[in-house]
Amino acid sequence: MPRPLPPPSEVSRLLIVKTSSIGDVVHALPIVQAIKEAAPYLSLGWVVRKRCAEVLRGNPFIDTLYVLPDRPTLTELWDLRGKLHEGRYELALDMQGLGLSGLVTALSGAPVRLGWDRNREMNSLFLTHPIVPGRGQHRHEVDLLYGFAEALGVRTPHPEFTPQPYLAAQARPQAEAWVAGLPRPRIALNVGASRAYKRWPVDRWREVAQELAASGRSLVFIGDKTDAESVAQIAPSLAGRFVDLSGKTSLLELASVLAECDLLVTGDTGPMHIAVAVGTRVVAIFGGTDPVRHGPYGARNVILHKPIPGLISPGQRPTDAQGAACMEQITPADVLAATESI
Repeated sequence: MPRPLPPPSEVSRLLIVKTSSIGDVVHALPIVQAIKEAAPYLSLGWVVRKRCAEVLRGNPFIDTLYVLPDRPTLTELWDLRGKLHEGRYELALDMQGLGLSGLVTALSGAPVRLGWDRNREMNSLFLTHPIVPGRGQHRHEVDLLYGFAEALGVRTPHPEFTPQPYLAAQARPQAEAWVAGLPRPRIALNVGASRAYKRWPVDRWREVAQELAASGRSLVFIGDKTDAESVAQIAPSLAGRFVDLSGKTSLLELASVLAECDLLVTGDTGPMHIAVAVGTRVVAIFGGTDPVRHGPYGARNVILHKPIPGLISPGQRPTDAQGAACMEQITPADVLAATESI
């Protein structure tokens, strides 16, 4: 049995290891805020991969941000070790739960290292306290992450996602300029996703966009450069007011744009979680992935999910064909009705 965790009052320097992805990093924000607000004297560091670092810049609860290369070499890990040792961290929280994050947690030199009770990629070998409940849990990732706060004696109600206004504040002038000509209500559309099994067909997105534009809604297309290819198949058919920002925003600019919108309609994507974090409501289209674990957090959002019984085994990653079959169950009428309900 590991020795009892020290109470927060006996810890002055705390390290968070949550390196990726964008949605996962966003999920951890309210938990870290709850810990810091309960113990404001803590000097708090956070290790994150370079591709996700922008989400954490300007966070008022982080004292030191350590940016890890996306594919770190042994030399870069050793350099990070030196920087972490300079921080003299007494307690490290491995919120990632993988082999690399466990190694980073151990390299920190923190004598107490807290992590999940599930042992992926031999992660628990690097921990002194692999005790946070995760194994066999069918709950949202945000709720699971609150287990780290609870392990430290920090308990706070969290029926909704704690707003993170810093995300939208830094690029607000640019976002306001982009959407200045669009009267409310403004509806953001994220028509792509990182994986094929999470994508709703482009022709259905086109039908939804046409109906929303015809009814007087202003549309804001968001996403990365790959999503811009899908937007190019939709935008020419629109007669209403819209702006295409797909492939044109940084992460913080995206957060500010979403804060300027009244609603986001999206698949299972990182921007979905950013929208929740800046207080914008979401209609989320889910196919083969599990919205209980990965959907937009909070009861104020709407999730459209029509799984096909027996098609995908619990815990299994769907194939592209399985995801497409589930996505086919959701119609434009479903999405438009959900949008109108909000």
